Amino acid sequence: MDGSSRDNIDTEERARLFLEQLRWPNGVRCPRCDASTGISRLATRGQFQCDACGYQFSVRVGTVLHGSRLPLWKWILAVYLITESEDGISANQLGPMLGVSYKTAWFLSHRIRIAMRDEATDLLSAEPHGDGIPQQRLALLQRSVIETHRRADPKHLSAYLDEAAFRIRNRENDRRFLETLVRLLQAGAVPYTELTAAH
Repeated sequence: MDGSSRDNIDTEERARLFLEQLRWPNGVRCPRCDASTGISRLATRGQFQCDACGYQFSVRVGTVLHGSRLPLWKWILAVYLITESEDGISANQLGPMLGVSYKTAWFLSHRIRIAMRDEATDLLSAEPHGDGIPQQRLALLQRSVIETHRRADPKHLSAYLDEAAFRIRNRENDRRFLETLVRLLQAGAVPYTELTAAH
């Protein structure tokens, strides 16, 4: 994580301001009516209020972070650890790093993988560039998943493959951490049933 990002997440308030800037680089917009003017900040609550429709909202509303009670700085740190890990990181490893239970780390990891959806499909269908034919790429992805997630539930294999493909496709991308955060903020809220279902 670069120095400016580190500075931005040393408190919950700074983490929230950091995510607000990523989500609304051109100014806050109401998620309900899309108004861009007449938005008031409710500073003591970390929220906004839209004067046009009266809706109160935070940076979490309508995103993958919606409904989560986990502090925003832990979300940011988790995204950093997952995207910057060379070989991947399991929920068993992530939990102690964030000071959360295995169950929380598992759900957090799977929500973050929402931002990596379809990476495996895109990688396998891409033209070869000296890295082997699709079958060899699939074998590479499967090996990566097995090494990182030794007891991975087969029904979530596609999510794990997407994560491995994301890591391969973004090896040279210095902005993968920030881009993943933006994708999480742009993705809709994920129901529990969808998160735990087979893909």
